[in-house]
Amino acid sequence: MLRRDEIAEISSVVLGVFGSISIAVGVVASAAGIVGIAANRVAKLWPDQQPALQNILFGGTGAIGGGMMMVGTSMAIADNFRSRTQQQPITFSDVPPAKLTVPIGCSGCKYFSGEKLLPCAVHPELKENCTDHEPVTNSHK
Repeated sequence: MLRRDEIAEISSVVLGVFGSISIAVGVVASAAGIVGIAANRVAKLWPDQQPALQNILFGGTGAIGGGMMMVGTSMAIADNFRSRTQQQPITFSDVPPAKLTVPIGCSGCKYFSGEKLLPCAVHPELKENCTDHEPVTNSHK
């Protein structure tokens, strides 16, 4: 049995695909109708076919309109589904600033920078009882 969110996703995709196909068919039919009507008026090739050419043009524009409604409905379903299933993105103003808790042995180590993003080159998580501690010497300043 399909869940409600799966049905919404499938219907959104199906409506989008059929809407796009309808728009494409409508554009081709409208173009054919316009070319046929223009050729009929200029060269009088098919004088008895004028109503049929107008119906092709009107059918094409109707297909374009129907396709646009299907694509719009597809987008509305997808947007509604997405807004209910996804949380709002977290911004930096939502997160309190991190406090750097430094183990006692880190402050005199050459790998310790004290920066929040990368406080230690060897152990970024600031490992307690670190075995990689090397004291700062004058050549590393």
